[in-house]
Amino acid sequence: TEVRKVLADFLKEDSEPALQKAAAWGLFSAATDDPQTYRALISTAKDSAAALPVREEALISLFAAMSHPDARDAVADLTQNTWPKSLRQIAILLLQAANQDNAIRKTLHDLANNDPDIDVRLAAIEALRPRLSEERIRYFHLSAYSGVFRDPLE
Repeated sequence: TEVRKVLADFLKEDSEPALQKAAAWGLFSAATDDPQTYRALISTAKDSAAALPVREEALISLFAAMSHPDARDAVADLTQNTWPKSLRQIAILLLQAANQDNAIRKTLHDLANNDPDIDVRLAAIEALRPRLSEERIRYFHLSAYSGVFRDPLE
């Protein structure tokens, strides 16, 4: 749609970080079924030239895309120790949406047992839980109502 295109342009452009963060959140629900949208969010999250808060928001906004294997793989890559800690923690928490996948569970177990950073280990332990906590429901732009997304454009 036209709104999706405008938001994607804000995300890519050299605009104010607050606008880029808002654009990332605005693309949240579109990432559910549009590979181009979730790939743009992944690209932003991995872009070291982007402001860290923008990268974090782009990653948070990928929750709805975690049913796509290529999105899961990209997020799993962001759990590696080569990425900023805040991105690693968000990526790990995102993997909770796919923790029924054996490879994802193994990654989370490995992080929970072996990562040298206690905060990363705690995030992995949380991501192994079968259900999102109320705090994470709000954090990932989900409403408290069974699977209904808060649409930032409403």
